[in-house]
Amino acid sequence: MKNESENNNDEIQNNDIVESEVLILEDENGNQNEFYLIATIPYEDNWYICLEPAEPIEGFEEGELLILEVQEDKDGNDIFVTIGDEKIIQNIFDEFLKLQVESDNSESDN
Repeated sequence: MKNESENNNDEIQNNDIVESEVLILEDENGNQNEFYLIATIPYEDNWYICLEPAEPIEGFEEGELLILEVQEDKDGNDIFVTIGDEKIIQNIFDEFLKLQVESDNSESDN
């Protein structure tokens, strides 16, 4: 996947399960794919997003997430960068699972 999105998403400011906002990312071949923004996660002074493909994409299993780091370009626009450290990816995924359980628990309390 390409390291940035065409969308500027200034609303990534909380660490919660979010309503399914759609982001369009471009892969290394120039193909655009839609992803649902599932969650934003703060971790070690950085922000990460968890995305799920809106439609089946070759190489993605159903239920698999794409986790990207949120950075800013020189103009202050958000860009989404791939993460090379598997340990960070696993830690972000663990945080996502905790948020999902908290979200499920709060829904069942209502």
